[in-house]
Amino acid sequence: MLRIQTDKIGDMAVVECEGRIEKEQAAKKMFDVATSQEGARIVVLDLSEVYDMAPVGIDALVDLQTWAFHRRHRAGIDHPTHQSAEIQNSCNGNRQTRGLARRPATTSSARAA
Repeated sequence: MLRIQTDKIGDMAVVECEGRIEKEQAAKKMFDVATSQEGARIVVLDLSEVYDMAPVGIDALVDLQTWAFHRRHRAGIDHPTHQSAEIQNSCNGNRQTRGLARRPATTSSARAA
C-alpha cells in the first residue's frame, strides 16, 4: 500500500511517499498527487520510505519528468530507492530520464542495501 503526504514550501512541493509502488493504481496516485500541486514550480519526490517499486513506478517517474519538462517545471527525486537509482543510472542516455535530479541519502535516512 502506498501512503502519500505533501508539504508545500513557497513554490516547491514535497511529495513524501511511503510503502510499495507495485501496481498501476499506486503509480497513478503518485503521479496525480505530484502533478496536482497548484502553484508549485518544483516538485520533489521523497522516496526514502518506499521499499519496493515495480517497473510501473519507474514509468510514472519518467512520465512525471516529461510532464515537468513540458511545463518548464523541475521534478526531482529525494532519497531514491536502490532499485530506482539503478534504473535511472542505466537510462542516463535517455533524454526523458536525464533530468531526474537525485540527492544522496543523508546519514540519518541511509539504509543498508
